[in-house]
Amino acid sequence: MKYFLIEQNKDFSHTPQILDWFGKIDVDKLNVETAEEIPFRTVLNVKADPNLFYPDILTFPFFMCSKKVFEVVKLFEPNLEYKEIIFQDHQKNSDVDFYYLPILHKVDCLDSRSQFNLNKSEVIKPVIQETNIINRSVFLLDGIKKRTVVMRLDLVEALLRREITGLGIEEIEVIKGGK
Repeated sequence: MKYFLIEQNKDFSHTPQILDWFGKIDVDKLNVETAEEIPFRTVLNVKADPNLFYPDILTFPFFMCSKKVFEVVKLFEPNLEYKEIIFQDHQKNSDVDFYYLPILHKVDCLDSRSQFNLNKSEVIKPVIQETNIINRSVFLLDGIKKRTVVMRLDLVEALLRREITGLGIEEIEVIKGGK
């Protein structure tokens, strides 16, 4: 099976710039074991921009998706936990858009042939072990600090058929055997 790194497409300008999120959501708790410590719904302020565009995929400061994307992801991962994010214009205090924050499993599947940045906090060229994935269609890479989302080919294809916006993909090398 093929797998892809999921990124926010950088061709879009005027995407939401989230303000003061750091004190509202603890990124270290965005995992299956501690997600219950994060409120179910969080309001985040975004920088005012008359040309603001909300793509279906956002990856900073953490992976978030529109309802259209989330409904497709739930077809592949029906037991996926999530949180709700409401963006509001920080100057008008009005609701402007709604996103889902999936609580993704971390999977220890990086092969020793993967290439990392100097402090090994980010993978530059991932190589993954398919045997370690255990039937997940979307997950986070474990063993690195940066929250890196990976999706299986069938899920990526389902999203592309729905013409979602903001999806950037990069194919990952997959090893079928052990480490």
